[in-house]
Order: sequence, then structure tokens, then C-alpha cells
Amino acid sequence: MNVSVDDLEPYAVSLTQKLIRFPTENPPGRMYYECARFLKSECETLGLESELVQVENSDRYSVLAWTTSSRTDLHFHCHYDVVPAGPGWTVDPFGGDIINGLIYGRGSSDMKGAIASVLTALKALGSSHKSVSVSITPDEETGGKLGAEYIVKNELINTRMAVLPEPTGLETIFNACKGALWFEITCHGQAGHPSMKGHGLNAFEKMIATASKLQALKKTIESRKSSHPSYPEEGVWANLNMGGRCSTGEAVNAVPGKAVFTIDRRTLPEEDMEEAKKEIIECIQDTEDAEYRILLESSPFYVDETAEVCRLLKNASEEVTGQHVDFALCPGFLDARHFVAAGIPCITWGPGIYENAHISNEYIRIQDIMTAAKVFYVMVSR
Repeated sequence: MNVSVDDLEPYAVSLTQKLIRFPTENPPGRMYYECARFLKSECETLGLESELVQVENSDRYSVLAWTTSSRTDLHFHCHYDVVPAGPGWTVDPFGGDIINGLIYGRGSSDMKGAIASVLTALKALGSSHKSVSVSITPDEETGGKLGAEYIVKNELINTRMAVLPEPTGLETIFNACKGALWFEITCHGQAGHPSMKGHGLNAFEKMIATASKLQALKKTIESRKSSHPSYPEEGVWANLNMGGRCSTGEAVNAVPGKAVFTIDRRTLPEEDMEEAKKEIIECIQDTEDAEYRILLESSPFYVDETAEVCRLLKNASEEVTGQHVDFALCPGFLDARHFVAAGIPCITWGPGIYENAHISNEYIRIQDIMTAAKVFYVMVSR
């Protein structure tokens, strides 16, 4: 006999708190095994078949769970890693404190509250088994190579469509996502003593010359605008950021022989990734003694609003909340890209506030956890 989602609020709240209390900070990847083992056990208590998947020769663990068959119509994909807590907290970042209807803690919005929403919906379904599966993986915060990318590339997910319940404030469905190109640029010089004119070859000055040329390219790149509306609105533009990491020299009284800085280029769904890569590489190669290394390459994607998964989620959300839900471009990059690249339409919608993720005193509204659980319940029931 099914249980009302509303009746399961104590379960959802308790589960969110328990997950927050696993300090799964990434980097470096703390308590991954303990959290994954707990999640596997939790799935089993809901009557789901489950599996703990370890990436070969690593300490990375994913949890896979399903109802009646590992081949499903609908899949929910979540991640259990969180960014480091960092400074500035006025509550315990891993305490799961409840204050005025809010659960505080690192990962509450991004995205342990969402994991609780998914499992609460499945608990409410009880014996009403539907064709649904769940994956909960690590390393989303650092690209997902040993998490979502691993399970998708190794064909451990077999489904027609997927939902990624990242924080969108329940008001926006991300059906499009920017791509990302991360470069590390190394400028070579020759170390020397600064007391003599012309002694050594200053790599810092070469870095300035390279960055100046990229700054001119930046103006061209950032004039490009997507045809898809974005949430937040500023994400509608292509962009290029330099110097996220930057280092040169080891002493004041030395001519630096090497300088290193990074580039973070975010591409629009309308842009060609190879062309985006080419224009940066040509700019770098136009500077003497500069070389590059690509750190990350993540393609943008777009799922048509008429796709079945879009219609299912939009209808369920509007039925539960009574409010219109917009489709939008996500300015970050999402694990959903791995599913879309494998031919599985995947969209993003969930509890938690987008701007609230990764900040000190991160929190999630209990009401939002329960609203998401109701929406997921309706989706699965259909």
C-alpha cells in the first residue's frame, strides 16, 4: 500500500541530515566509501535492487539501484560529493542543523537534499514498482570522470531518459548546458639575475604578452549570445576567464624562467567546440615560447523541449506546484552531458537554490525537498 509523500517528511529530513554528516569533500574525496555504502543500504531498505561499483584501482564508488529491471524507462542521476566546506560558516558545515525550516550544511542544496527527494518519492511508491533506476556517483565537482562519465561510458546505465536533480530552485528546467574548455598555458623563458640588464629571459613578460592577445580574443568571444534563455540571465553570453590559477617565479630577486596560467572558456550550444578550441590554440601559438595543455573538454548540449522527458517533468512540476516552469540554459556544466552524449536525453531540475550552492552557510528548504519528492513521484507514476 502506497504512503503519502507528505507523511514521509520526517524520513526526507532525516535522510538529508544523515547525508550531510558524511563530509564527502572533493577534492580530495573524503569518506566516499562510507557514504556510498550507506546509500546502497538505504536503497535496499526501499526494496530496490542495488550494486556498489568501484572504479578499478581507485577509491571511487558509485551506487546503482533499480526497481524491477536494470533496463528502465526513467533514470535519476545524483552525485554525493561536495565542494570543500571552506571558511565563513556560523553553523557546523557537516552538522545538518535545522533552523526555521532550513537544513544547513555543505551539500544540502548541491545535492544531498535532492538525493533525499528521489529516495522519498520511491519510498512513497512502495510496492507500486515502476520502470525506474537511480545512480549516485562521486566526483561531479571535479568533472565526473570517475563518476558519471565512468558509469555511462561503461554502459552501466540502460534507460530511455534521465533527470538530474541539481539545484534549480524548482522554477527552471535546464534542457541546455554550456560547454567548457580548460587550458593550462606555460610560457618559457630563462632564469637569470635581475641586477643586470638583459640577464635571463623573463617568462612573466611572455605571459603578459600571451594574455594580452587572449584579452583581445576575449572581446570577440564575449560578444556571442545564445538563442536559449539562461538562468541566471548573465549565462546567456559565451565567456573566457584567465588566471584562475597563475604562478611565476620563486623569489623577488630572480628573473622567472617559467610562468603558468589557466584559461576557462565556456561555449554556447550554438558554438562548434573544435572551432572554439582552434581559435584559442592559434592565439597561443602566435606567441613565442608559449605552449598549452588541455585540462578539460566538456561539450555543450541541448535537449528539445518537445522530448518526452521534458514534457513529463514540466507537466508533473506544474501539476504539483501550480506554477509555470521555464526551460533554460545552464551556465555551468553538468553531469547530464555524459548521458546526452550517449544518446540518453537528460535534463536538470531539482530542489535547492542555484546561487546557494558552494557558499558558506549553504542550506536547503525542507519544503523544497518535499515538493521535489512529489514531482518525482508524479513523474514515476505516469
